[in-house]
Parts: sequence; C-alpha cells; structure tokens
Amino acid sequence: MASDEEAATDTETAYRTACATWLAGASARDLDAAAKAQLRDLAARLAFTPRDDALGELSLPRRGRAGGVCKLVASRPAVADEAADAVASLRVAEVRGDGEAELFSFEAAATGAAPEWTKLEVRTTCDGRALIDLRLAVAPLVDDVADVLDLLLALPWLPSTPLFPHVRNRLMEDLLVDLCEIEGSDSNDEGEPCTEADASRAEPPVVRKKAKTST
Repeated sequence: MASDEEAATDTETAYRTACATWLAGASARDLDAAAKAQLRDLAARLAFTPRDDALGELSLPRRGRAGGVCKLVASRPAVADEAADAVASLRVAEVRGDGEAELFSFEAAATGAAPEWTKLEVRTTCDGRALIDLRLAVAPLVDDVADVLDLLLALPWLPSTPLFPHVRNRLMEDLLVDLCEIEGSDSNDEGEPCTEADASRAEPPVVRKKAKTST
C-alpha cells in the first residue's frame, strides 16, 4: 500500500512539474495573469490514483459553487503495428455518471529512425465538445480550448517519444477543423471563410469527428 501511495505522490509531482513547465513556456504566452493563476491552482490541487485497468486516474478540481472534481482516466489502446520501430498510443476520457466521454486518443507507429521515418502512421480522434466542457468545468478563465488540449498533451501520461510532435500536430488540426465546422460550417460573421484565428476563438458545441489516419 505504501509503495502505491509513494508512486501516486511521485506521479502527482511529475504532473505538477509538467504544468509549471508548460506555463513557463511559449505555449502559455498568450494567457493572461488570471488564467495562469487558475492553472497553477489546478496543478497544486490535482490528484492521481493508480488503476489496475488503466494508466491511472487524474482528478482536477471543478470551479464554481458545486465544487467536486473532474476525473480523467488514461489508457493505452492497442497499436495495429506493434512490430514498428516506434509505437505510442493513448486514450484520455472524462469519467461521468453515464460512462466516459473521450477527450482525445491516438495510435502512432513508425518505421525507421526519427525524424526521417521511412513509414509513419498516426490515427487520432478528438472530441472538441468534451474538451470545451472540461475547460468550462476546471479552467473557465482559459479562453481558448486549444490551450486546454495542449496542456493535456504536455502531461506525462506516457514516456517521452519522438512520435509526439506528429501526434500533437494531428490532434490540433482535428480540433481546428471541428471548431471551423461549428463556427458556421463555411463562413464567419463577415461571410468570409473561417480562418485559423476564427477557429482559435470559437467555443460552440463541437460535433465528434470520426477517427483520422495519416500516413
């Protein structure tokens, strides 16, 4: 029991350190002081619980009078090409009363040596609506849901892998496309095509996308 508690404490420290590193880096440069303070408080109050059926469960404090926590469970889906030179997979979902709401997942496999892989396959899913709900629950002062996804991807769910930049880019593209589709399908308020800047400000409900594979 003591070893499990020590492992959980070490993991919590790693997650807090990852949050601090993200906040100190370029990814958080556009956040205002209030949003950064809220994320620092979130990092200080997070808790990690090991699970036999998953990588573990991360609890994040809810904002508002209701209080409570949002529980995120991480698991590792099977990768089709386990014989590849590099493989990585992750699924992160929020635990809810009616089951789990997947936030994002990926499966990646590469042959050869980084960064010039001879073969690279990345399969991703990203549920923008679930990410927006999470942002409103735990970090409402963070304006851009893409920042929430970026912070989640910066957490040490898995050991470091050279596949991560490809995974991150693909998931960010998925989220951008989702936000553009909901922002108006084909136009913004001025009747012009949706731009990346428009998408980064959008926060309407997002329709879940089917898994996307890149090769």
